[in-house]
Amino acid sequence: AETPHIFFSAYGRFPELKDGRARFRGMHVGRDPRDMILSAAAYHTWSDESWLHEPVEEFGGRTYQEQINSFDSEEERIAFEMRNNSSKIIGKMASFELYDCMFDVRYEDMRRDKNLLAWHRICLKLGFSPEELPICFRAFMKHSLQFGQVRNKAHIQDTSVTRWQNKFPEEHLAEAESRFASALERFGYARSNA
Repeated sequence: AETPHIFFSAYGRFPELKDGRARFRGMHVGRDPRDMILSAAAYHTWSDESWLHEPVEEFGGRTYQEQINSFDSEEERIAFEMRNNSSKIIGKMASFELYDCMFDVRYEDMRRDKNLLAWHRICLKLGFSPEELPICFRAFMKHSLQFGQVRNKAHIQDTSVTRWQNKFPEEHLAEAESRFASALERFGYARSNA
């Protein structure tokens, strides 16, 4: 028997799935676009990711980070992020092709899973045996946000869930929900009353 392997791809590139799909099982994680935008708008103001520091012709030679930091208010940074990088990332998330060996999971459901019931279902769907579940749970608890620690200067700085309900600028909420309607629908996120 082959030794099982676990692959992670932040960009959903799984060329191995083109052939022999029956040998694979996977999950595709979706996150509420409104929270994604809030998170990215903050992270992109200080991150040292190389692409943020490359001059962009569209921004008059400024880098993405220089451009987002040029706005005076958080509301302006959020609107900029929504119309730029986050728009591309959320579009990819919403249009990700699920092979028959994969399933969608919501980030928020995993984050709220303090009793590991959701992770129990996920692990079984991924093909782990009941005997392997304790190992899965230990790994999850060691590396998860709700049981672990947020590192200083980590991508995730705020571990709250559905932060958008209190923090997303009202003047941009209707645009975000219209722009990312397919992502909201695919993952079953409710719209606000905006």
